[in-house]
Amino acid sequence: MTKIKDVYQEYLKRIENTSIEKSSFDILFENFLGFKNHVEVELHAFDEIEDYTLLNEQFNRLLSEEPVQYIIKKGHFYGNDFYVDNRVLIPRNETEELIDLVIRTTSNLSNPVVYDICTGSGCLGITYKLHKDDALVYLSDISKDALDVANKNANDLNVDVNRYAREDTERAKRLVDSTKQMNESIRLANQNSLNRATKRNKE
Repeated sequence: MTKIKDVYQEYLKRIENTSIEKSSFDILFENFLGFKNHVEVELHAFDEIEDYTLLNEQFNRLLSEEPVQYIIKKGHFYGNDFYVDNRVLIPRNETEELIDLVIRTTSNLSNPVVYDICTGSGCLGITYKLHKDDALVYLSDISKDALDVANKNANDLNVDVNRYAREDTERAKRLVDSTKQMNESIRLANQNSLNRATKRNKE
């Protein structure tokens, strides 16, 4: 058996002069050990590993430039782990800024309706529902494979959302169009009310 710290250092040497980022290997290594972060790796540095055949197999896939998220079947997004594989895109850190903006700007809305078109892993719509429980969230994707992944994530995270498969995509689009029209009508009504109030004040 070999100590965790020695196995770690051995693999770090193997990624020298390659395009593999240390952060990607750290994710792989932590996942292999079942740890949440690198602090746990350091705390258990002198624990021993009996068999790291799986780690070696996964490491070789990493060397072939397969994304680490596809290797471990997991991508972190806005505080949660989402199942991902090559049927969907990997959740991006930049997209967290988008969902953060949406969550903050709609915090005062009651029962908002959200359509996550081309949902992929479902990370956007599911994350919104996790932070806005009264929202009605629709996930839609032309790819049934992608929708299967989104469905798994919704079930794993115990989130109640509506899912539309390929044949329902047009229905989802119609819902989006009708909501846009409704929002525009509300905007115009509010603008007209504001104009009338401004006119009265001037008089």
